[in-house]
Amino acid sequence: MAVVGYFPATLAVDSNTGTRLRNAEAQVFAMTDTSFTTPLAITDVSGVPFTGNKLISNSDGIYPEFKPPAGVTQVIVKSGQALTPMTSIAVAAEAAEKAASDAAGSATDAGAAKADAVKAKDDAVAAQQAAEAVGATTDDQIESRIKDSTSKTSVALTSAFGAAAVAQSPEVTAKISSVGSGLFPPKATVPIAPSTGHLRPYDPALQAYNLRPDNLRKMRAALANARAGANLLRKIVLCGDSTAKGVGSTNTLTKSVHGLLRADLVRAGYTMTGTGLVWAFSGTGGEDPRWTYETGWGPFSEPIMQCNSVNKKATFVSDQPGTVVSIVSLNNNAAATWSYSIDGGAEVTVTPSGAQTVQITNVTGLANTTHTVVIKSLTANATFLCGIEVRGTAGLSLSRLGIGGATAATWNTTTWYSPRKILEAYAPDAFILQLETNDARTGVATPVATYGTRMDEIVAWMLGRGDVALMTGYMVENVDLTPYTEKLYAIADARNVSLFDLTERWGSFATANSLNLQPDALHPGDTGYADAVAGLKAFLGLAA
Repeated sequence: MAVVGYFPATLAVDSNTGTRLRNAEAQVFAMTDTSFTTPLAITDVSGVPFTGNKLISNSDGIYPEFKPPAGVTQVIVKSGQALTPMTSIAVAAEAAEKAASDAAGSATDAGAAKADAVKAKDDAVAAQQAAEAVGATTDDQIESRIKDSTSKTSVALTSAFGAAAVAQSPEVTAKISSVGSGLFPPKATVPIAPSTGHLRPYDPALQAYNLRPDNLRKMRAALANARAGANLLRKIVLCGDSTAKGVGSTNTLTKSVHGLLRADLVRAGYTMTGTGLVWAFSGTGGEDPRWTYETGWGPFSEPIMQCNSVNKKATFVSDQPGTVVSIVSLNNNAAATWSYSIDGGAEVTVTPSGAQTVQITNVTGLANTTHTVVIKSLTANATFLCGIEVRGTAGLSLSRLGIGGATAATWNTTTWYSPRKILEAYAPDAFILQLETNDARTGVATPVATYGTRMDEIVAWMLGRGDVALMTGYMVENVDLTPYTEKLYAIADARNVSLFDLTERWGSFATANSLNLQPDALHPGDTGYADAVAGLKAFLGLAA
């Protein structure tokens, strides 16, 4: 049986010199075409032809996955004078088929070996067909068989390549095209921090994984709009735990990631607008100093404050000017009327609709200055306040939506008054999501698999509304973050999002602590937040 040769993404290396081939254009030739006269027609795994019939390696020197004509299992990829030989996963099936043929010609007592070999062939072919059926890589389908030394596929591969080649690394399935049956030497894998199990590009200079032109377009457009003078309103939100608020710094408004990044953008000439959305309640410890509450107001559910008393005030004093005040509240209790007044002006009464929805009350046409907004409960029925933003009508609004002690479970809650539902009403254009530290803390750690599932669901939800840039958490004293960080890498793979790896930038808690980046067990200090912003700006392509 002829099996269509499938060639996974492979390191582009000149077999003569060992030189990595970056951004190289190449054509694919049959192994027997030693004069390189007839390039093979190649497609992607879904059958779509490559433009110009050319294979192009990326900036890390990796050729993309491809398929040649049926029956071709060994090729030479030629870029100029550089040659890269490759062997496809079809070799596994052919090796098994040969084992079956050999077994058929053996004595009767070899019948069991023949049956095993036939089964190995069927396993390999089934893996190939299953992968082609979904138009995706076969790595996941075949990896478990290769790693299981008792499986028929592993037995056949060992027979064809030798036990050392099969066991050389956890990436053998991803790199199987670089392991010939003694014809070609094994190729090196691409170093990915902190794991070697991922194939998307990693830029160590930027601590950036899978930073691609196609996965941050809305983010870049929002920044470009602000840089060009801002005729549109665009919103980017930094979501996370207490570190998103800047807890651990000497001033959570000016020394946090949000405060430092906003100030740097202003200095660089970006048109920024307003305070961003400011939670009414963001957890015990590190509460936002722009909010003050009279007795009668108290936490309901992060990020919401609640009041069941009459004529009790919640006051927000903005630190940035704007012509618009947006008040975010809940609609569920129609009897819970409340009022707002701005800068000492007349009180305006608001009556909730009674629906289980988030309400945004916009007050426009104000003077372009800072504002004092007073919210007052008018009945003993529960009034629910989510947050306030003071802004203009154009520019970049940058919000810091941190919740003290938040975990992935906090942000994955889907009740109608959850942070996610509030953000649905607020409608950001892009998200920067940093949420790892509290899930990994000793004594309260979330199971790694549960963390991965929750984070994946959060990212999927965010992608339905805008771009997502992932950030790893900061260091945690006496905790290895690697299993949790690995889940973020896996999400970046599966969801095609970019990842800024602070764990790679800082190395460990001991290192970060010794460099004064992170003075306590969970939170950075001023120096740490400043370094995180420097890295984040480079990651986003902003000037230093």
